[in-house]
Amino acid sequence: MYNKLYAAGSSKKSIDFSIFAHSFEKLIGIQYMITVNNLDVQFGKRILFQDVNMKFTPGNCYGIIGANGAGKSTFLRVISKQLDPTRGSVTLGPGERLSVLSQDHFAFDEHTVMDTVLMGHTTLWEVMSEKNALYEKPDFSDADGIRVSELEEKFAEMEGWNAESDAANLLSGLGIAEEYHYSMMKDLSGKQKVRILLARALFGQPDNLLLDEPTNDLDLETVSWLENYLSNSDHTILVVSHDRHFLDSVCTHTVDIDFGKLQMFAGNYSFWYESSQLALRQQQNQNKKAEEKKKELEEFIDAIPEIPVIVRDNIKEDARIKAFDLKKRMLYDIKEFGEDNEGE
Repeated sequence: MYNKLYAAGSSKKSIDFSIFAHSFEKLIGIQYMITVNNLDVQFGKRILFQDVNMKFTPGNCYGIIGANGAGKSTFLRVISKQLDPTRGSVTLGPGERLSVLSQDHFAFDEHTVMDTVLMGHTTLWEVMSEKNALYEKPDFSDADGIRVSELEEKFAEMEGWNAESDAANLLSGLGIAEEYHYSMMKDLSGKQKVRILLARALFGQPDNLLLDEPTNDLDLETVSWLENYLSNSDHTILVVSHDRHFLDSVCTHTVDIDFGKLQMFAGNYSFWYESSQLALRQQQNQNKKAEEKKKELEEFIDAIPEIPVIVRDNIKEDARIKAFDLKKRMLYDIKEFGEDNEGE
């Protein structure tokens, strides 16, 4: 996509313009977002989502909510390309970086805590690894020198010299004491690993951040730190959580997964909850009015002796069936609403 600039000289050293092109595009106002187009996800005969079309934009945090098994985590997996949809597509802005909170607590056991966090920025880690490997070569050649200079340039563009201090600040903010920053991951507890993996996801200020239950095993002080960190982010964040206070603190929008459909609402969890309760009360009132009309109809029919018994019974039976359907629908709505607001 991007051309290479060639410096003067016989070596024609190349500079990869893509490293800073993304920053330039942001500077001139190009809009970045996660775009979901005509998305279907189906497992056998079970349809999780159907015809999902949404855009998630920078500067907003989207809380993904729904009943148990509705597909909240699956939706994040589809966006992160860990799971292919049945139909449709998910696209990011050109050159955008996406980071996901890993759920595998043993994936980095053979690495140090610091390296685990740094690996969260894949491009930076690859540049660092290749650069260090070249420096360690016993037969360092002129070609190696040219390559190292290219890597150093990329490293500087990504502010690589501040990488370890930035990672250390994240770890400390999440409650990992400095004495553990260079320990092996396998020597740490499960609760410590959760915090380190969270630091890994946050490292490098990714353009898009996907967090599935990020407050698990965090104390109140660390949750407060995370709330403040996310609230001050100008990137795109999607989060699944059953911590309602956390969702209220960080979310600008709520995405409700219900009956295979995804609906987006402006506002945090409490705003969505109050709106949903209002809608439920309105539905209940409509059902109650329908029940009252059914009784009035039955009384009216009973008051007319001229109507043959069989006709009267048929009319009443039809009204009874309709009333039963309304009552069943009302009970189902109440049950579904209750399940949607239970913790997993």
